[in-house]
Amino acid sequence: SRRNFLQKLAVAGAGISLSQTACANNTSPAIPFDWAAEPVRPLQNIRELVPDPVQIAKVEIIRHERKKNRYEYMTRIIAADGSTGYSMGNGRLPNTLTLLRRIVAPFFVGKDARDLATWHEDFYYDPKERVYKYLSMPLWNAYGNIEVAALDLLGKRAGKNVRDLLGK
Repeated sequence: SRRNFLQKLAVAGAGISLSQTACANNTSPAIPFDWAAEPVRPLQNIRELVPDPVQIAKVEIIRHERKKNRYEYMTRIIAADGSTGYSMGNGRLPNTLTLLRRIVAPFFVGKDARDLATWHEDFYYDPKERVYKYLSMPLWNAYGNIEVAALDLLGKRAGKNVRDLLGK
C-alpha cells in the first residue's frame, strides 16, 4: 500500500541521512589512509637504470584463443630497437579496443618509455584528442594496459622485475 511504501521510504531516507552524517563527521568505520606513514613513492630514477632512450615504435593487441570461442588478450609494445613489453589484458580489454586503437595507442607511439611518469598528464590534456572528454573506465583500462607493458619493457631493460622497478 501507499502508506507502507511511504513509511519504508522515510526509514530508508533516515538511514541514508545518518550514514552521510557519519561520513561527514569522519566517524565512518573506514580506516583513513595515513599519507605520512605510507608516502607515495615516485618511479625510481629510471634514467639511471635505463640510460638509453626507449622509443615506442608500435602498440599491438594479441588475441589468443584459449578455448573454443574464448579468447585472452595481451598488449605488446615494441620499441624502436625491437625489444618488447607485455601486459595481460583483463576481461574488459575487448570492449576498449576502439579507444585503444584510435586514441590511446597513437599517443604512445614515438614516446620515450622512460618518461612514463609524465604520460598521464600529457595524455589527459592532449590538445589533439581532447581526451578529458572521454573520461571513463574503458579509456583508463586501455591506457593502463599500455602503461603496464611499458613498465615490463623498462624492467627488462633495467634487468629488474616490475615490482623491484617500482621500488618495492
